[in-house]
Amino acid sequence: MREANPANNVPITTLVKSYYSQRASVPGTLLIAEANLVSPHAGGRPNTPGIWSQEQINAWKEIVTDVHAKGSFFFMQIRGMGRAGDAADLAAAGFDLVGPYPIPIQGKPVPRELTIPEIHAYVHEFADAAENAVACVGSDGIELHFANGYMVDQFIQDVSNQRTDEYGGSIDNRNRFAMEIVEAIVNRIGQERTAVRLSPWGTALDMGMAYPVPQFSKLIEDLRDKFPDLAYLHLVEPRLNDVEGHQVESNDVFRHIWAPRPLILAGGFTRESAIRRAEQQDVLIAFGRHFISNVGAIKLEHRVVLAPLTRFKANPTDNVPITTLVKTYYSQRASVPGTLLIAEATLVSPHGGGRPNTPGVWSDDQIISWKEIVADVHVQQSFFFMQIRAMGRSGDPAALAAAGFDLVGPSPIPLRGKPVPRELTTAEIHAYIRDFADAAENAVSRVGCDGIELHFANGYLVDQFIQNVTNQRTDEYGGSIDNRNRLALEIIEAVVHKIGQERAGVRLSPWSTFQEMRMADPVPQFSKLIQDLKDRYPNLAYLHLVEPRISGSDDAEHREEHLVDSNEVFRHIWGPRPLILAGGFTRESAIHKAEDENVLIAFGRHFISNPDLPVRLKYNIPLSKYDRSTFYVPGVKEGTKKGYIDYPFAAQPTVVEKL
Repeated sequence: MREANPANNVPITTLVKSYYSQRASVPGTLLIAEANLVSPHAGGRPNTPGIWSQEQINAWKEIVTDVHAKGSFFFMQIRGMGRAGDAADLAAAGFDLVGPYPIPIQGKPVPRELTIPEIHAYVHEFADAAENAVACVGSDGIELHFANGYMVDQFIQDVSNQRTDEYGGSIDNRNRFAMEIVEAIVNRIGQERTAVRLSPWGTALDMGMAYPVPQFSKLIEDLRDKFPDLAYLHLVEPRLNDVEGHQVESNDVFRHIWAPRPLILAGGFTRESAIRRAEQQDVLIAFGRHFISNVGAIKLEHRVVLAPLTRFKANPTDNVPITTLVKTYYSQRASVPGTLLIAEATLVSPHGGGRPNTPGVWSDDQIISWKEIVADVHVQQSFFFMQIRAMGRSGDPAALAAAGFDLVGPSPIPLRGKPVPRELTTAEIHAYIRDFADAAENAVSRVGCDGIELHFANGYLVDQFIQNVTNQRTDEYGGSIDNRNRLALEIIEAVVHKIGQERAGVRLSPWSTFQEMRMADPVPQFSKLIQDLKDRYPNLAYLHLVEPRISGSDDAEHREEHLVDSNEVFRHIWGPRPLILAGGFTRESAIHKAEDENVLIAFGRHFISNPDLPVRLKYNIPLSKYDRSTFYVPGVKEGTKKGYIDYPFAAQPTVVEKL
């Protein structure tokens, strides 16, 4: 997590408190906080919290108090960055980039070698930070971050420490700094409140001794012998290294040295492997990515999401889903328990439509049909979010006119070759806000959906208001970044008031050119919108971003400008909250993205042709090919089953381990 003020390293209290409070909701849970800097010069990592100032202590105290109110426990991890710090950020604050020895991370500046007095000062700073965390904040204990290539790990390993004084040159000397820090902290807060994290096999930040067993065995033996009552030892499993040969790397040698004291293992565990390891070896299991990847109030079993896909399987006269057909379609794709399905875009009102054969959620008949469909998904132990939208200028003018409605939009700017939309009045805009809120309430309270996704993407009504290519208003709904975002935020406010934050997700497509969208520079507009979403609604179920290589219904993977277009800026603003990415992922790229960035991956085309897609991805089973010609075939006849519910399963669906 990186949710702290960049100027003073104070946690963003309301936001961080909500994050930890959610994860403390099961009483008796141990939370290990994100790594906190022990001092200003130990940092060089913007937006990461610290634990040296009174402001930082006050913020953490409020956060930890809330965790304790849930009946759970809080250990604060503390660290120094060493050569892994940000050299520019340190220089701006008047500090040097330092390390045990002038060996840089590849492509980074050479660190200055720490002097012995500076090393001693760091020992005191770790002790002060530990005392602040326990005595002032009220943490139940602290975890010393001696892992993952940060400062103390740099002293422990010979790849980053080639000193020839008492802090280098031998196993004991390289361990000296770590042992002195533990000694100083134990003198302040006691052994029972002190824990240590190590990553003997880690290769992050250019670490990784040729053979780490002697070095770490001696360190763990010394910890065991000198501090037998430490709270726990926390070991990172080898499989998180992303290198070949994990089958011969093992923490078992270290586990046997430490036994039978409390041990935490971390690293890519599934539910099944975690239970098995905990039962066989009497250890605790730390989860990171999956603790982040839960969506709102639901607990997913994996990270493969069904993307919202328009399929035109509703009655053209009343927008009621063809119940039997649609129920079968979603039931097939819910067959792996714990799957999140995001339904096709559903119209919020008759005048918000103009798209025959697409479903709605305003009438009793529509609600009854959807209720049967969603109930069947829940029988499969999966989850259902309904995407809701209004069409705006992208509606069908003839269908709207036949129903007595106008083609409308934020400004009279038409799609190429289409009629000019009428500009919405302020009163009509307010009516749309109510339509969205009513649709959300119908979906959750009456249909039984687990939540809704607001379709603010792909050139539909709300996206038309957000972007200046379609919005040239000069009133409170146009003319500036905040004004163009106003409708989106007012809809969210109304929806959250009806169903709560945890049941509302938002989809955006900053880079999409579908339906003649795409601002010249979408970053300022969407950055402000996402920042406002984060600040005002920190408990939203998720943010769903369409990747640049996808443009609405069309694949744009080969457009050169997408080499520089990126959602990274938006991902960093959104921070550690649940994030879904959609857009042309392969099995390999999806797994890589999910593991590296703590995100969920939405699949569209491949989920159409592979109803058991999570199983196929898990076991690398070949995928059935999709038939594009069947994607948008409307109708209610038997022939419309082709390409909809007739794709085969690879095998009987089973519970899939988390990807």
